[in-house]
Order: sequence, then C-alpha cells, then structure tokens
Amino acid sequence: MASSVEYRQYMNECLRAAAKAKSVEERKSLLQLAQTWHRAATSLEVSKEVADEVIQVPEHESGSEERQP
Repeated sequence: MASSVEYRQYMNECLRAAAKAKSVEERKSLLQLAQTWHRAATSLEVSKEVADEVIQVPEHESGSEERQP
C-alpha cells in the first residue's frame, strides 16, 4: 500500500504539471487530480492516527478487579 508521503508526491507532480498546462481544461483536470491525491493522503494519515491510538480500559471495567466475600 502506498504511503501518504507518496500520495503527496503525486499531488505535487500534478501541481507542477498544472502550472505548465497549455490549456485551461488540462490545468483544471490536473488541479482536480492534485486535490484527489491530497484527500487520499489526508484520509490515510487520519486512518493511521486512529489505528495508532491506544485505548486503555480502566482496571475496574476490565473484569480483573478482586471480588470481596
């Protein structure tokens, strides 16, 4: 799977190409593609942050608390 860094590289390539585009339509298409790469990179970064979060269950909810007689 590609990384968000790669997606941002693709986005930058699109932006550079858009700056050199010979027509308005070509520029518009490249800018839309750059936006798509930006969204993909951002989405991947957010997904990774969520996956990396550690959810800690307090001891009293884990079922490991001692029972008193």
